[in-house]
Amino acid sequence: MSTKNLLVELLVEELPPKALKKLGEAFAAGICQHLEINDFLAPGAVATVFASPRRLAVHITNVHAESQPRPQPPKTLMPKAVAYKDGQLTQPTQPLIRRLQKEGFHPSADFVAIARERTIVEMENGKEVVKYREDLAAGSKLLVGLEGAIEQALAKLPTPKLMSYQLETGPEVRPGWTTVHFVRPAHGLVALHGDVVVPISALGLTAGRSTQGHR
Repeated sequence: MSTKNLLVELLVEELPPKALKKLGEAFAAGICQHLEINDFLAPGAVATVFASPRRLAVHITNVHAESQPRPQPPKTLMPKAVAYKDGQLTQPTQPLIRRLQKEGFHPSADFVAIARERTIVEMENGKEVVKYREDLAAGSKLLVGLEGAIEQALAKLPTPKLMSYQLETGPEVRPGWTTVHFVRPAHGLVALHGDVVVPISALGLTAGRSTQGHR
């Protein structure tokens, strides 16, 4: 699956200068760690940290638009002696067939073929048991993964003191009534995967592609 570069940028009011380096590194690390754990980063992905008095940002190479499916551990079904007639792996018993039906196979399916392809025999606690090999877990979209990543990154920023402020605009905002807690008021959010906007939400902001230059 092809990958693209990801840019995440949070535009804020003047950040504490002494904490700027730590804030930038923590912001980038929180996002990268969450994306890596959830299989959005391809091998060789490189993160570059950007931090200035009015922005925290990270640029990450080799990011998937969808998390990569991960193998699921085999599920223990029953002892081998119960699952197969006379211990032969080519003759599934009715208990095994009923168990495979619970896994979603239609009663008219070829359970001899299914048992051959989807079950394995392993030792467990000194006994031979039959295990079912599930399909790979489906991947989730980058929108979901990145929203969780930035939420985690913001929550773990080394900010000894937060301030509170009210939002005036934003999704599902009651002007003057919706309160946000952050180190400084945030005014903009950028999230680009290649040239495509990832419309994540954070701190009452929805990501776009518009940034701001230095004064």
